[in-house]
Amino acid sequence: IAKAASMLENINVSISVRSSLDKNPYVVMAYDSRKDKFSKIRNLFPYLMPSSTTPEGLCYEAIIKHLPKCSVDADNYFINISDGEPCFNISNNNFSVSYSGIAACQHTRKQVSKIRDNGYRIISYFVTEPNGYKQSTLVENFKVMYGTDSHFINFDNLNQVVGTINKKMLESVDV
Repeated sequence: IAKAASMLENINVSISVRSSLDKNPYVVMAYDSRKDKFSKIRNLFPYLMPSSTTPEGLCYEAIIKHLPKCSVDADNYFINISDGEPCFNISNNNFSVSYSGIAACQHTRKQVSKIRDNGYRIISYFVTEPNGYKQSTLVENFKVMYGTDSHFINFDNLNQVVGTINKKMLESVDV
């Protein structure tokens, strides 16, 4: 997607990476096609890897104000790739916070609704091992967060990714 944006004038792509670092939710605004060259992806992205927990809704809440403003003359998409489980826990001495389960899913759903209300169409991919740990619970939680914008695909098959993006784009075309 970012490569296509680098070759076309009418597509802009922003890529953020969400995780946690030193007991804090953490967001990296890693790429913005409006100001970065594609070489940034080639040089930086090999060093990015998943780690720790992902407080998805908390991170969305933080990045909403950094999302590019939607143009009325363009279709705007927020594409998410996730392992499906918003989770973040911290405890210090007598203080403990747990961001997980249905409460975290509902909070994430609320933030996704805000992104949608800002003019973005949502495409969210669930990536995990087939029959992995708590698979059915993760799938149900993902549906709570993203509803009909949830996509469960074999991420090794790029054609499925392209197909879901094309389908979403065709939904916006007046026939």
